Amino acid sequence: MIDLIYLDSSEDDDDNDEEKTEAEPEQRVGGLTLLHMEVSPPVIPPVVEPAFQDMRQGVGRSVTLRCTMLKGSPMKVATSVWRFNGTLLAQPLAEQQDYSELKVDSVSRETSGSYECSISNDVGVSTCLFQVSAKAYSPEFYYDTPNPTLSQKQSKNYSYVLQWTQKEPDAVDPILKYRLEVRQLAQRNTIQTFIPVKKMEKGLLLEHILPNLKVPQSYEVRLTPITSFGAGDMAARIIRYMEPINYPNPTDNTCRFEDEKICGFVQDKMDNFDWTRQNALTQNPKRTVNTGPPTDISGTPEGYYMFIEASRPRVTGDKARLISPLYNITAKYYCVSFYYHMYGKHIGALNLLVRVRNKRAIDTQVWSLSGNRGNMWQQAHVPINPPGPFQIIFEGVRGTSYEGDIAIDDVTLKKGDCPRKPIGPNKGESVHA
Repeated sequence: MIDLIYLDSSEDDDDNDEEKTEAEPEQRVGGLTLLHMEVSPPVIPPVVEPAFQDMRQGVGRSVTLRCTMLKGSPMKVATSVWRFNGTLLAQPLAEQQDYSELKVDSVSRETSGSYECSISNDVGVSTCLFQVSAKAYSPEFYYDTPNPTLSQKQSKNYSYVLQWTQKEPDAVDPILKYRLEVRQLAQRNTIQTFIPVKKMEKGLLLEHILPNLKVPQSYEVRLTPITSFGAGDMAARIIRYMEPINYPNPTDNTCRFEDEKICGFVQDKMDNFDWTRQNALTQNPKRTVNTGPPTDISGTPEGYYMFIEASRPRVTGDKARLISPLYNITAKYYCVSFYYHMYGKHIGALNLLVRVRNKRAIDTQVWSLSGNRGNMWQQAHVPINPPGPFQIIFEGVRGTSYEGDIAIDDVTLKKGDCPRKPIGPNKGESVHA
């Protein structure tokens, strides 16, 4: 309702006043006339949610579908029409509310499919779409398997370690097995096998070894979960032959990064940038001064080390992570020893993490150091006691500006306690649990 105010031009025009009073309601206040006019609210077609929803449920269980009006004027459902796979369904009773519901009493092959709800508020129509099924979700491949290629010397075949987790396994009936289809690229023939499932839970890392693959061929792999309902959503990936990394036994040797394979360490694909392998001979002659080591720990120009470059395009807080091979547990305690070089007024942080592989990967920070530590190599000994197969991760964090290069060298993993004294003369040492 809107009130309009008019000024009286003549207080003596009684006839006009009488006519106006009959034509429309008014109030007079002094020399002002207040008219009351009814104004209709704006009309708005309905806006509904969800536009689309994938509904998974076990066989025999019920599921309720709700299409809700988020916005509209009037803000009430006048009519709602439900269809299943295009066929009109018996309509639920219309009520003056802002949603419409449909209950599927028992999910089965017969009741699985597309449900559509069209809602009207007498101004316009909007639609919700639901896909109801008891199909299992797709598996999710794990792409960071350490050293996945397995082969024997002088063999023309190789094996591949395939790992994955199952998306939302509890949403539907238990997964009984997986259908595995393997096809060599550029060929049509597909080899199909089934992988039985003994145990399943959310986050559990599953594994299967693909044998008798041809060196150096690549393959397409398709993996489909099977439940009592039938086949679920399929996932596919390409696996490529990679030469196996024959790194030294980590409990007996030191990784000095002299080989391009860097002892089986790999760059983390989920970080911001990578560690770089270099020596004094491969350094950029235009590199930033007053940061970074001149040589590796040996002092020779040929010796290699790993470092992070803090210059542009790096920004504050960027992280580079270097991940070791997977080590199996053969002792209760281990000691991680390594040399670090943290020289520059903008040094960020160097962190050491342990990734334990059990049901899922869990990263725990076990050592951290930040700030300028001088133009020298120093040694750290870090005791760890992982409860299961594990990896170690070196995480370099970029500081506030470009004079912040961080380097590591001579990484050793040994069984037992850490030493309490520096190893070798003229080398600094730091011990951080």
